[in-house]
Amino acid sequence: MKRSVVANYTTDEWQEALRPIASLIGKSEKAQQKLAPGTWQYTMLRDNLNALRIASALLKREADDAGSFPRDDLQQALRAFASMISRAEKAQAKFSPGTSQHTLQRNRLKALRTGEALLKVELAAKADGAGRGPAGGMMRAQQQIFALKFAEVYPLYVQKAERKNRTKAEVDQVICWLTGYTPAGLQQQITQGHDFETFFAQAPALNPNRSLIKGVVCGVRVEDIDDPLMQNIRYLDKLIDELAKGKALEKILRQSVV
Repeated sequence: MKRSVVANYTTDEWQEALRPIASLIGKSEKAQQKLAPGTWQYTMLRDNLNALRIASALLKREADDAGSFPRDDLQQALRAFASMISRAEKAQAKFSPGTSQHTLQRNRLKALRTGEALLKVELAAKADGAGRGPAGGMMRAQQQIFALKFAEVYPLYVQKAERKNRTKAEVDQVICWLTGYTPAGLQQQITQGHDFETFFAQAPALNPNRSLIKGVVCGVRVEDIDDPLMQNIRYLDKLIDELAKGKALEKILRQSVV
């Protein structure tokens, strides 16, 4: 199994994601045919279909499609994926582990998260003007993630938390704990539009207890990531995950550790 640097997903995971994505496209197309144009349901399915088709092209590495998507389309696709992931999470929670319905939603969630990760990388490529070769490879994918503007990802962190009844203030507290930014300093970083590399390079004081953050994000264990910047980015992803999953704030901030 060959592991790609793109969001720490394997190429096998990309291929595994194609079938659920294709299934969602087929179901959405059939459902859309039953709806009247102009209704909110029709519009939602239209946006979902556009997002799914973009993700499918990225997963297939189609040379004619990958890299040709406008920035606005990618941002809209990310919003659609966030909504689809939220609905899939709610659907999965209704079923018991081991049932066919739970497995279906689990596989769908995994595919959607893979697609979301690739959309973020594609958006990063737009940010720094990086392109792809004819084979559709992503040789600079890790650098593209580093070049992604923090201000573009920050709203996604907030949306993820708020969908689970957590607050923007808690998101800010988690980020400030990790980086040492004050709330005013954090807002300044957002306003200035710095990329992730600059955001962490200018962090006043990275929390030494960040090494206590353990677990899997985007298919790998954060404690096993070699690149320091990528590890810090995944530390932040993991903290937001913990917040969204309902973990107590004092545990997220490792306050019980002496």
